[in-house]
Amino acid sequence: MKNTVFVRPNLQVFLLGAIVLVVVQHIISYAQSQALPNPLTVNAGELSNAELRSLVRRATENPTAEAYVRISNCYEKRGDYRRALQYLRRAERVSQNDGP
Repeated sequence: MKNTVFVRPNLQVFLLGAIVLVVVQHIISYAQSQALPNPLTVNAGELSNAELRSLVRRATENPTAEAYVRISNCYEKRGDYRRALQYLRRAERVSQNDGP
């Protein structure tokens, strides 16, 4: 009587299956990365440096939350996240001071 519980697995089939899974996963991840838009393309030409300085000067003279948020958005589009956060904090302070 032959015991069929301990049958030797066909290792070639397992290896071939693993290779097929890796190739399919690579194709799917490559296709998804090609479908996504490039997050590094930024249109930083919304305001020139002189226009931005003028906007900062006007916001300093007459501080409003909207002006600080606009300045923050400009810095964010340029990739200067530290200054963007700085002006968002200023906008928050101005809006809290104008509140009830």
